[in-house]
Amino acid sequence: MTATTRLPVLLTLAVACGGSDGDSSGKSSGTTAGTTDSGETDDTIEAVYPTEAMNRVLFYYGSGGFEPESDKGSFDELDDHLKATFGWNTDHRDAWTDDLSSHRMVALVALGHDGGENLTAAQIEDLRTALANGTRVVFFADRESCGSTVMADALGQLGATMSYTGEAAGQSQRIDATDLGGHQLTDGLSKVIFKEPCWVNSSGGSRVVNHVDYVVAAAQRPATGGDIVIVGDFQAIDGSGYLTDDSADNLTFAERLAKVDPSL
Repeated sequence: MTATTRLPVLLTLAVACGGSDGDSSGKSSGTTAGTTDSGETDDTIEAVYPTEAMNRVLFYYGSGGFEPESDKGSFDELDDHLKATFGWNTDHRDAWTDDLSSHRMVALVALGHDGGENLTAAQIEDLRTALANGTRVVFFADRESCGSTVMADALGQLGATMSYTGEAAGQSQRIDATDLGGHQLTDGLSKVIFKEPCWVNSSGGSRVVNHVDYVVAAAQRPATGGDIVIVGDFQAIDGSGYLTDDSADNLTFAERLAKVDPSL
């Protein structure tokens, strides 16, 4: 992937960027009811975390999602890292599995990228059950799917108030997120790189990872103890892009998406 532009980054807790190529709808004007500036958990919702028996990660690209390919998204290196480091297995599927009990993370990769129907009521119920068991559900967007109604419908059905704004950074624009804060995904990291990410509206919810300037990734605990994370760019964790860039912490960021470590 060609990196053409580096922008200064302004954020407080999660992964966000200040840029001029996105629509201002990616901005958030401040804390809303049920959220905090510090990224602290809403104490009204008890956290639930994956157990040791939950040793799988799922990348689902059905429902018109983006099927990883070598030149724009390949998760093989992350798969190998998770297996070698933690013993976790990774599934890549375009067909749904209704048993998510062993999955600590379920990633929905750019649903609606290539048409596709909304997730069914049964699929949504499976995700709700998974959240209640502590599974992290991660939505990954891509520049070509920022306005996906399939993603928007699934987020709404799961009770998330976060969303994608429909706008994105400029084509081939590289975003270096460097001002990272204390959320479990970013605590202690120095830089996470994104390419032409979709902007995220992080307003509302029990946990807002970041809401300063243009938000790229945010987290929220809805009505159950697991959490939902929305990320504007799946290329941040692919092996053909920035995952193994020694100047950045993309590998650790990707690892933490699945780790869901309560000690951080």
